[in-house]
Amino acid sequence: MLSAVAGGALWAAANNSITTSIESSVVPMGSYVNLQVQAVEPQGNQTEILRLTEMWPKEVEIRPDSSTTVKEIGNGLQEVTRNYKLQSFDSGVYVIPPFIHIVGADTTLSNALSLKVNPIDVSHMEDIHPMASVMGPGSKWYDFLPDWLTDNWKWLLTGIILLAAGIVAVLILTKRIKVPFLPEKKVEPPYDQAKRLLAMLKEEHLWEKGQDKEYYSELTDILRRYIGRRYDINALEMTSSQLMAHLSDIPELAPELSKVKAVLDTADFVKFAKMQPKPEVNVKAYDATDEFIENTRPAEVPEAEEASSPSPAEHETNLKTEN
Repeated sequence: MLSAVAGGALWAAANNSITTSIESSVVPMGSYVNLQVQAVEPQGNQTEILRLTEMWPKEVEIRPDSSTTVKEIGNGLQEVTRNYKLQSFDSGVYVIPPFIHIVGADTTLSNALSLKVNPIDVSHMEDIHPMASVMGPGSKWYDFLPDWLTDNWKWLLTGIILLAAGIVAVLILTKRIKVPFLPEKKVEPPYDQAKRLLAMLKEEHLWEKGQDKEYYSELTDILRRYIGRRYDINALEMTSSQLMAHLSDIPELAPELSKVKAVLDTADFVKFAKMQPKPEVNVKAYDATDEFIENTRPAEVPEAEEASSPSPAEHETNLKTEN
């Protein structure tokens, strides 16, 4: 995906630039660190500063520190400054990806940064109030609980049981857990689901209405969802480059990789560089997705062969009988 955005950045004018700086590249786990983004651009232009959310490390949280400030710096230019706060509760070294600066049809990328989060040393912390030294010889463990807890424990226990029952009910209704005695709804196969969603997307006529970004978002979502279910990978959470790397490890997909790459690259240009593809490009992306799904459709098991195969329960019964 980064290579797709970098291609758009080649269009940027000489007066447009964006840089990022960090207060400290090494911080303790759980501490805040300031990140500053500065962009130089012509005055009076409608601009955007975007973040590559798909490449942002999930272990690092980001939140705005203050409102955006704009300062004139002469020669018809202005400096736009944004401040952010970063925080992480997972130790490690993380890459902070570039920010995108869009001025009209021009796109530029900032520099990438690295952030090292050190774990907190807790070896020196000791329990200065051990329970054994406080409890007397005739004391019970519940003597040290708050009065409101010992007086209302029945109501609290009832509330906990009701809450647990509600959570279990929600998990059952949302199919997060399976209950053996409940009938399971037949799951739509990945191929059938993808073909149905493609037909619905075609009927929406999104790109004909000028909604290119929405069109490619739905198209790539259908493609990623099919790949994820067909090959058991988390395609929806991967960047384009990560997904292509996983697919390249599947030998049978070698002839089809060019179709997937073309669709993902075009979608990245549309979503991040605001490219407006021609109608024939939109049709070609749709056809490439449809061809990939058709060419990777799982082979169907003949009904006669499926009927002749014993179920797991029957197989287990047969084994017991033989023994």
